[in-house]
Amino acid sequence: MSTALTEGKQIGYEGFELGNKFPCEPQALKTLLAQYDLALVSGWYSGRLAERSVEEEITSVAPHLDLLARNGATVMVYGEVANWIYQRPRFFSDAQWSQYAERLNRFAEYTLSHGVRVAYHHHMGTYAETPNWSFLDAVINGAFTVPGRGRGLSGHRRVPRAA
Repeated sequence: MSTALTEGKQIGYEGFELGNKFPCEPQALKTLLAQYDLALVSGWYSGRLAERSVEEEITSVAPHLDLLARNGATVMVYGEVANWIYQRPRFFSDAQWSQYAERLNRFAEYTLSHGVRVAYHHHMGTYAETPNWSFLDAVINGAFTVPGRGRGLSGHRRVPRAA
């Protein structure tokens, strides 16, 4: 850990995303990062809003949200992991998507009330992937981006279809 933090600081990093090697206790994490004059930028959260209520998710995220907020992180990277390991999860109707989006919005409003914004990470093979896409189809349809000069949120554009 000390090598990563030392070398990160030496090459110009101002902060790190939380990883599993970092302390899970807020003050211990704050002390560690302060030794290297580094900030906590964000932290991954494996969410299950596809199968849990917002209230259950809020209870589950509480220690992690506290760790992020008390260490100045303003972003939580949310990855939906419900049913991800054992099957390729799907929503089959617009109503299911709407219910999920409402739960995700309510969850994000809660984290934001603690100063932490949610960034949704759309893993392939999870709910965010269309069932019949191959990897190439996903690239062509913009699920992944490649460097370019597009005007989208990421500054990249979709890969054009070959003629």
